[in-house]
Amino acid sequence: MYVICRIILKFATYEELLKLTNMTLTQQDKDLLIKKGISEEKLAEELACFEHGFPYLKLYAAASVDNGILELSPISQDAYLKAWDVYTSTMTDKRVVKFVPASGAASRMFKDLFAFLDADYDQPTKVYEQTFFANIRKFAFYDDLEAACQRLYGKGIEALVAEDRYKSVVAALLKEEGLNYGNLPCILYPFPFPFLFPFIYSHSNFNLPL
Repeated sequence: MYVICRIILKFATYEELLKLTNMTLTQQDKDLLIKKGISEEKLAEELACFEHGFPYLKLYAAASVDNGILELSPISQDAYLKAWDVYTSTMTDKRVVKFVPASGAASRMFKDLFAFLDADYDQPTKVYEQTFFANIRKFAFYDDLEAACQRLYGKGIEALVAEDRYKSVVAALLKEEGLNYGNLPCILYPFPFPFLFPFIYSHSNFNLPL
């Protein structure tokens, strides 16, 4: 795929990309393919996918505890936390780095809520904003958000909404002083929120059971 991407970067338009299946490889391209262990046939097969589309993945089952997801026991959790405390307490020659999974941070997932925070109006106006607040109790993060609002403002979500402080609720969800969901990797959200959020907000009727 590295070789494929390298070659594709030579082309600027989709029309030019479609011509790749009939392209003539240079000797430099062939040498790179050999170095990477990729046959010319495999390259042609991959490039054809850009012309004809990629096949859908076949899903056999949803990931669950003991089927792709490991659930740590309280004893194991305590052991890992103690190991972390030991590590961070002896950091004279060590450093902590941030690891972001392939799913990345959620800034794109929350783009509409970030836009609401920056908007020149204070009440939910767009369908997305209205639907978010209408279904807020259904989200897995509701209890955590309620606690964050109590901590930051001394009031819960319903009390803030009654005072038209919708942006305070969103800020508690996204900002660093609250739950910081606007910056956290998706994998750190309460399960199953990271998997449902993009899906349910692509459906206007929101009839999905949460």
